[in-house]
Amino acid sequence: MMHGGELATERSTLLGTRTQLALSRLQIEEATAARISQQLNDVRREAVGLTAKRAELSEQIKDMESRMPVQDLARDLQLQLKQYRIELDEITATEQERSTRESDLAGQLQAVQNHLAESRAQIGEMERSLDAAIQQLLQPH
Repeated sequence: MMHGGELATERSTLLGTRTQLALSRLQIEEATAARISQQLNDVRREAVGLTAKRAELSEQIKDMESRMPVQDLARDLQLQLKQYRIELDEITATEQERSTRESDLAGQLQAVQNHLAESRAQIGEMERSLDAAIQQLLQPH
């Protein structure tokens, strides 16, 4: 049969172990949050380049179309115009994919941040329980 001191020591050891596990989980979640945050920043930076490229291509297309009606354009200009339109379509598709990826990453980041908050709260509760167990050990019997 365990005495009060032995029970308190065992409880303290278990709480310490549980706290270490929670801290390890917290570190993993923080690393995940940092990784997802970096991916989200990368996706958002990509948007700037795509927007600029789309604007440039749109301007080039307008410029070429304004020179003369499409049916009167020289063959090489028609081919260039067709290529610009293909590139514009590709950029539009890439922007849509990027936007979807940004939304997905933002959702993942929010979920990880919620888990981090829960983990921090659990660790705080474990610390309070551990402090209470330590105080119980320190009390004279």
